[in-house]
Amino acid sequence: MAITRIRGGQIHDRTIDGIKITQGALMNEHIAAGASIDESKLNIDWESKGVDILSSKKVVDYIQVSGTVVDGLSSVNVTALNIFGGSTPSFATSDPDLAVEGIIIDAPKNKVALRDSVTGDPVLDSHGHEVYGRMTYDDQNTSYVLKFYTEEDGSGFSTPVEGMVEVEFTMPVNQAIDWQYAQRFNLQTVNEMFAANEKFVEGAADATAHLNIEQLAKDVYGGNFTLGRDGNARLVKSLSEQLSDEISRAQIAEANLQTAIENEATSRVEADTLIRNDLASQLPGKGASVIGIQDNANNFTATSVEGALKELSDRTASLENGTGNSNEEIINARTSTITGDHANVSERLEASEARYEAVKTEVEAARNGKVDLNVRLGDIESLVSSIDNATTQEIADRIAAIDNLKVELADTTAGKGASLIGVDTTKGFTGTTVEAVLEELKTSTDEVQTNLNDYKTSNDTRVSNVEDTQTELAAQVGGIVNEIEDARGTTESINERLSVSLNADGSLKVSEQLHKHKKYITTIQENTSIIEMPVGELYVVGDGSLNVHVNGILQANGINFDEVAGGASIDFGTDELLSGDVLVIEYIVYGIQ
Repeated sequence: MAITRIRGGQIHDRTIDGIKITQGALMNEHIAAGASIDESKLNIDWESKGVDILSSKKVVDYIQVSGTVVDGLSSVNVTALNIFGGSTPSFATSDPDLAVEGIIIDAPKNKVALRDSVTGDPVLDSHGHEVYGRMTYDDQNTSYVLKFYTEEDGSGFSTPVEGMVEVEFTMPVNQAIDWQYAQRFNLQTVNEMFAANEKFVEGAADATAHLNIEQLAKDVYGGNFTLGRDGNARLVKSLSEQLSDEISRAQIAEANLQTAIENEATSRVEADTLIRNDLASQLPGKGASVIGIQDNANNFTATSVEGALKELSDRTASLENGTGNSNEEIINARTSTITGDHANVSERLEASEARYEAVKTEVEAARNGKVDLNVRLGDIESLVSSIDNATTQEIADRIAAIDNLKVELADTTAGKGASLIGVDTTKGFTGTTVEAVLEELKTSTDEVQTNLNDYKTSNDTRVSNVEDTQTELAAQVGGIVNEIEDARGTTESINERLSVSLNADGSLKVSEQLHKHKKYITTIQENTSIIEMPVGELYVVGDGSLNVHVNGILQANGINFDEVAGGASIDFGTDELLSGDVLVIEYIVYGIQ
């Protein structure tokens, strides 16, 4: 049978020269319309095709490196860090087809995200802008290099540029970072866990640092506070209202405290004046009657200066009725332990009167027209007080000093009372205190009494005159001594007390010459335990005037820090200050000239 040649169009039309081909005559399940080809009939290597497909699809994964020290660096040689495990990967440029695998080194895809290794927070520049890196490749040294950048406002450049501009950045000292660089892989070789790696991405919110409202609520209201779910306020008063109330109460308390300090200062000044007036008074129970003496030799029955003077006066008066005087004892009476040897008793009395006039002249000059030295010194101290308002501590110290002075002046034990009051030894006294001078006066009086008792028998009239003069002189000298001792106060001499408030030419010292209040504020640049005071500024050690605050918290002397002898530094010992701590030192410098 002959084979008929059939054209494709005839098959399609199912006709051959107009004769219909029977339906299904040329039908096959593989070529029938809508029929699928059985996979067993195809010769295709699906595994190799799958590898080809996966290899052709590229993905980018971020590789993290932790704990890289970048202290003061603007770039890091990454290849030198040996982070690639002995096999340095190739680099990939940003080609349009994304066909090249390896570390991406072309901008903008070469941007490297980085975080502080300690805090996990972004590293910021001085303007608060986040610092980032860019991965580059150094062809000359065949190494990868990580460079650091930040962005600045171009309008501030010497040649202004619109918008934000990328500029190089140098890392701060003691900086370590965790960082992630981009590397292109294909789906065939990429690690199955690449998408599960922890990533920190620029601009992503850190919920633990920024969105932890529960933590914020406990920090503000306390550990037992819980948040509600209705959105309504939980506090009767808002925090702003509470702060306003506290500020108002603090202001009122501060005003009340200032008023109390001023009232206390006024009261203490008035009390000081009353004490001085009492010491200068001639009324019973005041003046010399409140000043005790320490009498080891039991020379006096009395325990106060006034009583001792009364006993001396009585003993001198008894000389008028004495007996058994002799010429030899008159000769002895010509010699004074204060003014020396004299030709006769009259010359000795004249010398004593001259000494009295000299002392009187000095006292009157020091009075400067006032009733007595104590009044003038009181005027000077009142003027100084009006110029320089005393601090609370100074008032307390002065109160304690006045109370101690009153107790010690009235004390009759050894080293107290009249033993505390000095005497100018250039005026002819051997002793340096009122008590010692009283001993000298008693000795001298006893000598006169002994000599004059013998002399009185032969010369009652002359002895009577001598003793009358001696009595008057002793009373005058006693008054002058009391006035001098009152004027000296707690100082060694009148000149020392006047020097506190007066210059050498007699002008009043200004307030700043007495003391200065200082405040020293500094931010710690690096960890340290020793803080040096400013050059030339020394605090006073041991007077309780030094206050130290670290980050707004008052530190305890002897616990958190120790004062250093000389006042030039402060030692925090094991409580080392850290870089960034804010230190405030308040102190008082006395005697500034």
